[in-house]
Amino acid sequence: MEVDNILGSLSITDDFDQLVDVTSLFNELCSKLKPETIVKDPRFDLFEGTHSLEVNNSKLDSSLIELTAEEVEFNLDVAYEPPLASVTAIADRLLRCVISWLNEYQTLPTTVLSCRYTESLLSSLIEGTSAGPFWHTGDDLYDKVLVSCVLGVCYLTKFVQRLLSAGIVFEEEDLNYNSMGFNTFNNLPEQDAIINSIIESLQLLETYSDDSLHLTMLKHILKIMLCLVHLEDHLTNYSTETMHLDELIENANLVNGILPQLQLSPPSGSFSTHIQKHRSNQFPPRKITKLPTDYSGFITISEDIKTVLLVYKADSALETYQFARFFNKLKQRHVIARILFPLIFIRDDRTVLGRFSFTHFYSLHVKEFSAQTPSKLLSNIGSELIQESSNILLEWYQNSSQNTCRYRQGFNRQLILWDSLQAQFEGINPQIYCSWTYFMKLSSMIEFSLKGFDLNIYKPFEAYSMFWYVYYLSHHLENLLKDCQNDIESNVNAIHSMNKKLKKLKAGDKKDQLRLKYRFAMDNEMEQLQTTKQFLNYLLEEVGITKSLCLIEVFQFAILKSFHLIDNKNDVPLKFSNEKLIHNLRFKPFNSIGVPELPEYEVFQQTLKDFTITEEEETAFDIKVERATTFIENEAHKIIASIDEIMRGIKGGDNNGVLVTGTRLVQELSLEYYSKLKHTSKALAVNSKVVIGALKRIIEDKDSDNYRVELIHTADGWNYFPIQTLKVKENRHK
Repeated sequence: MEVDNILGSLSITDDFDQLVDVTSLFNELCSKLKPETIVKDPRFDLFEGTHSLEVNNSKLDSSLIELTAEEVEFNLDVAYEPPLASVTAIADRLLRCVISWLNEYQTLPTTVLSCRYTESLLSSLIEGTSAGPFWHTGDDLYDKVLVSCVLGVCYLTKFVQRLLSAGIVFEEEDLNYNSMGFNTFNNLPEQDAIINSIIESLQLLETYSDDSLHLTMLKHILKIMLCLVHLEDHLTNYSTETMHLDELIENANLVNGILPQLQLSPPSGSFSTHIQKHRSNQFPPRKITKLPTDYSGFITISEDIKTVLLVYKADSALETYQFARFFNKLKQRHVIARILFPLIFIRDDRTVLGRFSFTHFYSLHVKEFSAQTPSKLLSNIGSELIQESSNILLEWYQNSSQNTCRYRQGFNRQLILWDSLQAQFEGINPQIYCSWTYFMKLSSMIEFSLKGFDLNIYKPFEAYSMFWYVYYLSHHLENLLKDCQNDIESNVNAIHSMNKKLKKLKAGDKKDQLRLKYRFAMDNEMEQLQTTKQFLNYLLEEVGITKSLCLIEVFQFAILKSFHLIDNKNDVPLKFSNEKLIHNLRFKPFNSIGVPELPEYEVFQQTLKDFTITEEEETAFDIKVERATTFIENEAHKIIASIDEIMRGIKGGDNNGVLVTGTRLVQELSLEYYSKLKHTSKALAVNSKVVIGALKRIIEDKDSDNYRVELIHTADGWNYFPIQTLKVKENRHK
């Protein structure tokens, strides 16, 4: 009301005779301005102008929000009747506000801060009243139980603020934290005080003889609050305890069973846009969010955090590597879980999981990739280079927890780092440093490229170039892995040759020394060599799958081009650009990569020409198309066989004697991933036959101009490899 009165005093209401016409003066001053001059007060930051909101515009000015009579007259010191049902309804709605904020990317003012009790509590903290009570109704359900609920939610909000301040994820992108000018979360009581307050509220409820569902519901809500307050333990104490997470899931499920039986309605005005109108608000007015109807969001939070905590059980660098690959791969994990992962993994004390120094952790990766001892590895490498390598590796781990779009962007930066690091390792012995860095770079390049299909970044005409390039990268990766495997085989054979030599030598010092050397190698090196060999077998199977899938996509594109239904050029006329420029822009992230060298635009064009069937004689054309379809079907069978072998290795554990996958901690996730790849392989083979049948009908009807190629994702498949299918063109002018 005060703001309204001040603005109202600026109105021109009387004595028009005293007004002065300043038009001529204004025009004169404007004529003296230089074209590049910006008229502004020196205290005004131009960046603030990008956030400025128009005053007196009801769509932008939150001071113009019209509150209902109930919202204006709402009194926090009144115990609205009936108390038990009302408090239960308020606490329930507040928890569902938390779910909407954390799980559905809504804002604080339209969820948690829309509660008048939350606003009042935070306002009281400004005034220095941190002990409570924060309102005085004379009813313990309001003055104690509801207070403990609101305190619990505010404490959770404070914890989320702490997570965001770590800079792992991006505000407004992963989570909104518009606190409406409240900077009082640090004035909240300590965790123990809030836990005690919630426990006392539970004890108070036990004294009630009412056996209604409202009372049962309120007890479960308080238990959920207790679990939410304990989430901080995973960061403060690096707790691996999951008991409170299990309790959160249990109580959320119980509440989900009770909710349909209750008609919960909080007092009118207890949730409103009041805070947007009266607090510091730098955003346009927003309506209160439509809330979820159950507590499934808390189950999601708990399960995702439990998944992240599994990383503590990692016994090797290989297992942490595979965990980082898979834990956030199939679906985007909850934002709290995604922030917690790098914070508990990369500690402030410069250790990984509190067990390894950064450089030791890095050397373990290289050791398990090469089966060489750390002492041999670190002997010729400078400490600065090792530190730089460690930092890039840890950045790779941190990037694995980003949201699905930022994840790809993170790889864009990493490509440069891995390439620079590889260049520094060139010429340094042992070469395994360079090989491992090259492996990480190629893997990142492949992931970056294929992720674009998942995000629908590429147009159908770009499919050929991207899949052919990934095939090209996979070929280089396959050669690298085979070279590493040959080195491992050489080391294994060298150890076995010692045993043969022992049998030929006569007794003496020379034989005794060789026997000691052989026993040491068998006891300390052979096991790691065999493990690394089997891990390389797994990687070779995996890169073979990627190669074959890309080859299927390339052949499918070539078949469609052979029937003149698509080309690797945009079918829209370009006035200010050309196909080569568009191509170069798409491949710009790889332009600065030294090895492998990015093929020229003409190479892409020539390879497509080589794949395309151009035989003019109809019978020969049909035979070649049939051969291409048969090839796709055979490749799909090869892929399925390789996937089956990998899945057997995952199910059998790393002691199966054939493949070491390192997926013990993410067994279910990795099996689901390979199942999706398997489904995609089958779908690609079936689609090839369907497309050929459709193409024959289109040619017979001479109707090719009415069809276009689309990239679609199968429901149970893996989105990195979409289906190239035919769709009837829509008439835009209808």
